[in-house]
Amino acid sequence: MIAALALTLLAGTPADDRFLDSEVIDAVRVPGALVADASAAPWARLPATRVLLAPQRTIRLNDRDANEALDVAPAPRALDVRAAWNDRDLAIVLEWRDQTEDRAPTTDTDVFGDAAAIELPLAFGQGQRLPYIGMGDADAPVMLYLQRAIASGSLGRELVAAGFGSSTRSSLGGARMAMRYDVAAHTWRAVLVRPLAASGHDVRAGLVPVAFALWDGARKERGNLRMKH
Repeated sequence: MIAALALTLLAGTPADDRFLDSEVIDAVRVPGALVADASAAPWARLPATRVLLAPQRTIRLNDRDANEALDVAPAPRALDVRAAWNDRDLAIVLEWRDQTEDRAPTTDTDVFGDAAAIELPLAFGQGQRLPYIGMGDADAPVMLYLQRAIASGSLGRELVAAGFGSSTRSSLGGARMAMRYDVAAHTWRAVLVRPLAASGHDVRAGLVPVAFALWDGARKERGNLRMKH
């Protein structure tokens, strides 16, 4: 199943499942435009919900160093999540500490960039089964918004997946993404701005299940080797 984490854009949305109460991210309604700028000061003023990500250990790679790093399981990684919306768009802001700024170069194939992803089910609501947290499954696919640090800045991609190794690029309605590393604070910030309703997917309908993933390039994390919630 997807993580027990949900996003709500409507104040007072009833949560029948009490276990969700501590993991609901309340998106703040704002009057102005939502800009995909990771350095914008207003993001820091939004209330943050902290979630902990655990290592995904179900997949091993054909890479001895990466597998050795996987065997030494890291402590849960803290992620601060903020959200805002206006009449048109939803913004989700992720912040996490990382002692090293790792960027994927254009030439080397054994150096990996830090990255973050947001996962939403393609279908959700009453009577809908939640997807498997690791890239969804055949009966419950997910949409993914992935950002990776590269030498020239950051690369954002929209994807659809229905299980491990199934992610394919897809147009999900024109999402805008940005990613920035704060050298002084050793912190990454990744921003996603997407339409409230895009490609038949409307996030205004109550609680929206959501999951997150982080990759640490210094630990050779990539693909299905990652931290998830």
